[in-house]
Amino acid sequence: MPALHYHWGGAEARASCLLVLLPGFFDDPDAFERQGVVDQIHRARPTCDVVAMSLHLYDYRDESVVDRVHEDVVLEARRRGYRQVWLVGISMGALAAVLTAREHPEDIDGLVLVSPYLGTPGFAQRFERELARHGGLVAWARATPDRPCRYSRVLHDPRPVWRWLAGYGMHPDRMPPLWLAFGRDDRFADAQRLLAGEVAADHQLVVEGRHDWATWRRITQDLVAELPLELASDESAPREALPRGQLARRPAASDW
Repeated sequence: MPALHYHWGGAEARASCLLVLLPGFFDDPDAFERQGVVDQIHRARPTCDVVAMSLHLYDYRDESVVDRVHEDVVLEARRRGYRQVWLVGISMGALAAVLTAREHPEDIDGLVLVSPYLGTPGFAQRFERELARHGGLVAWARATPDRPCRYSRVLHDPRPVWRWLAGYGMHPDRMPPLWLAFGRDDRFADAQRLLAGEVAADHQLVVEGRHDWATWRRITQDLVAELPLELASDESAPREALPRGQLARRPAASDW
């Protein structure tokens, strides 16, 4: 899978944590650097490495989206010795993050869902009425049989995703930590607000903004510094944030 690996400090400096960035529908891996997000992360967490992935609609259509994230990046990160692997998804990339954690929760140390796509506005309105009839998300999930999740259909009917997300209310100790952030005027905010009702107040961030990079940059700047990441990569050789323009990028389309 095409991906960009951002590693600082030279080969001798080993990071303990990796943030895996999953883009939205129209973006490629380079978008995170072009929009300044990689630089923001590095300034906030100079001892964390970053991988920006490529995801497309056809990864859902051919049912490969979870295997691509888990096998191509998460398992490879574990092989390379990263102790923490967090998935940071924007928009449709946040859906990919949830799907991966749903299938492999033991391999994910945390989820950051930025303006997540969790259903169209029409779906969110229908789903909210459905939840009201059952008495909330947890009651709905307990009354709803778990069924296989067809990734090719989940963009249109994300109920299997919501059933898994209900676990944060049913058995939070078995779920990976989750942070949620979105703009108040996001076009998918109806579904995002439904999820916000299940997330601890200190694990969510709502800012002024829409479903765009201006909002996502603001969220990244405010949120990444709050994540409980392992900051020490090598206590004997700490790494410092690089001045702007000195970002050390290593493309890894073949060897990551």
